[in-house]
Amino acid sequence: MSDRVRPRWTQSRWGVPVLGILLLFNLLLFVANQRDLLSILAALPQPVATLIAGIVGLGTIAWQTRRGFQNLIASQEHRATLDRDARIHQSELADEQAQRQTDRETKVLAASVHAELFALHRQVHNTIQSIVVQKHMYEKLLQAKSTSLFEYRFPRFRTTVFDENISKIGLLGPSIAGDVISVYATLRVELEPAVLKDAPADIMISLLEGLLETYRDLGGEIVHVGGRLSHVQFGNPDPGTLVDFRLKRDAAKARAK
Repeated sequence: MSDRVRPRWTQSRWGVPVLGILLLFNLLLFVANQRDLLSILAALPQPVATLIAGIVGLGTIAWQTRRGFQNLIASQEHRATLDRDARIHQSELADEQAQRQTDRETKVLAASVHAELFALHRQVHNTIQSIVVQKHMYEKLLQAKSTSLFEYRFPRFRTTVFDENISKIGLLGPSIAGDVISVYATLRVELEPAVLKDAPADIMISLLEGLLETYRDLGGEIVHVGGRLSHVQFGNPDPGTLVDFRLKRDAAKARAK
């Protein structure tokens, strides 16, 4: 057998004698009883007995050392596992806390916007009633062939809550946030000039008819978006997107004509 394939420990000059002694000692253990074994050991030359004792002692120390290292490594691995589990648990707790904080902020935002939309819906309703009265008045004037000229101040709505929280609207999620922005886009329109002047009765009637349809549609959209905000606040069923609501509304208008 070449040196390349022989075990490394047998390549030293003491390897073969040590192996022979170990084999002899093991053979004695198997073939001899305790009294014979003691007699044989007592009859061994002093150098051989010393060598055997040294080998046994070194083997015991090596085994104990190896066992100690195994226990140390196992302890370190166990400690590392505990530390890793503790860090993962801490991270999970931090994530849960952050999620709870985000949920609270989202519900507060939804409640604030919903409250403002509720107030704006009342204003839109009052504006519709005012437009209906004015339109009726101009129709009477047109029937009387009045040549007078009139002016009209376009309605404006204050959207304080939305303006102050516009950077947080994304907390509501892309779908609901998009619907909220769409409704507020109509509410925040400011026409220029803010006052239409020197308009005859027929122009005033046409203008008010257009505004009447716009604000009626807007009132329904505000109620629909309010339902979506209630879904965020209380977990009520989501009524669906504003796009779907508009499609159904327009289809109903077309069937009614």
